Amino acid sequence: MVGIDRNTGKVIGRADSIKQGIKTVLTTAKGSRLMRREFGVGFLADSGAPKPPFNVDQIRQQALHALAEYEPRIEDVDVSVDQSIDGSLVLKVRYSDKDSGERAAVDVLY
Repeated sequence: MVGIDRNTGKVIGRADSIKQGIKTVLTTAKGSRLMRREFGVGFLADSGAPKPPFNVDQIRQQALHALAEYEPRIEDVDVSVDQSIDGSLVLKVRYSDKDSGERAAVDVLY
């Protein structure tokens, strides 16, 4: 299966399509899509930034739940949350492709 890069419009392979899908799920505030209000994660404000104060455990659990719900191509998902000194967050998502079994990872920056 292939996808379309949302920035360039070019065809991308399955691995890149999965990474793009993960980033889409984790950077969409729940309630921000008119026809799919339940899509996304609840820890983001409408601006796309995490709502302070940051509760790392809640962010991790919401990310895992959203990925299980909206990215069916992955399994064995692990999410870690790192907060830098400047207050930005990085979600490190490690997963397996359900079809190939290959392990991969993607970082989502906030």
